[in-house]
Amino acid sequence: MVTRAAGFRFTFTLTAALIMGSAVQAQVCANNPTVGAGDTCFGDSSMLAMIPGGCCGTASADTAFGYGTLRHNTTGAENTAIGSGAQYWTTTGNYNTSVGYTSMMNNRTGERNTAVGAISLTGPMASNDNTAVGYMALSMGGNSENTAVGSIALPNNTSGSLNSAFGWGALYASGSGSSNTAIGGNALSGLGSGSSNLALGVNAGQSYAAGESNNVLLANVGVYGESGVIRIGTPGTIAKAFVAGIYGATTASGTWVMVNNAGQLGTTTSSLRFKEEVADMGASSSDLMRLRPVTFRYKAPYDDGQRVLQYGLIAEEVAAVNPGLVQFGDDGKPLAVRYHFVDAMLLNEVQQQHSSLESQSARLAAQAVRIEAQAAEIAEQKGKIASQEAALAELAARLAKLEAR
Repeated sequence: MVTRAAGFRFTFTLTAALIMGSAVQAQVCANNPTVGAGDTCFGDSSMLAMIPGGCCGTASADTAFGYGTLRHNTTGAENTAIGSGAQYWTTTGNYNTSVGYTSMMNNRTGERNTAVGAISLTGPMASNDNTAVGYMALSMGGNSENTAVGSIALPNNTSGSLNSAFGWGALYASGSGSSNTAIGGNALSGLGSGSSNLALGVNAGQSYAAGESNNVLLANVGVYGESGVIRIGTPGTIAKAFVAGIYGATTASGTWVMVNNAGQLGTTTSSLRFKEEVADMGASSSDLMRLRPVTFRYKAPYDDGQRVLQYGLIAEEVAAVNPGLVQFGDDGKPLAVRYHFVDAMLLNEVQQQHSSLESQSARLAAQAVRIEAQAAEIAEQKGKIASQEAALAELAARLAKLEAR
């Protein structure tokens, strides 16, 4: 059992070694009395292989506290190892800091690495610029420029680089993926070889278990197998969304943005290359004549307080006439009218009315020609009748003269 007095003596000796440096080394580094003036060791088997070199040369300014710390270091400089087995196999690596049981134990030549926590950065490695803070954080070592903060964060990385894991179990299963950022407990915990993902929030990206890549997840678990997707928020928990920089920002081009029942945003496409079963609308738009346009105001819970008079249709009434013109909610009830469909149907109705008016105009023009011809014929007949009446009048006058004799 370690007594309080023994603990005090150890603390005092350790502190003295740190403060007094070379003046104490002869006493506390008896396992290798040849260490340089800038090196400090305390613990069995620490710095056994050290090749001293003075300032800034080989094996200088190293600090080792604990059994087997920097055991095989030969020419590595400015390393700090605290904890049993810390940097045990480091040979020529420089500027490394490890604190905790077997922390950075199997590092050989890696440089500028930091490991704080038991079994952190323990795996075989010759990589650089890694930071691991927490129990088993980045324990397999991996490639270079990884950061893991949190218990068992990024513990299975073997060849990935430029990963950042913050939180318990973040990027737990990632082995070869690179450029991933996981912030939050269990974030991207099941991701295997995927790269370039960003996950923020507890359990963010938890559904990923393979090579999913190029995703952005904010408080969303994601969907297995997807890539190139942005997901924000957890369905059923978010009731409103506010995004700055949109309202009042005019754009002279672009197209409508729509959202489906799953919350996916997208734009409409009109090109023929996206369509099939194309046919003329014909009489399909006639249902519009059965719809009832109304004015209304939104109820208080759904209004922004301005009480603007609205113009539109009632989704339930439209669904009774043409269900295809209505977007239904998750509960199966009518939710909104698809007004972008109504626009095309109105155009069809206008075109049909225009065609009907043109046909009627043509018929009227033909009738006008016939009426004009008939009027000319009637005028001609009137002339003939007048001529005949004059002839009859002359005959009547002659007949009257003859009777007078």
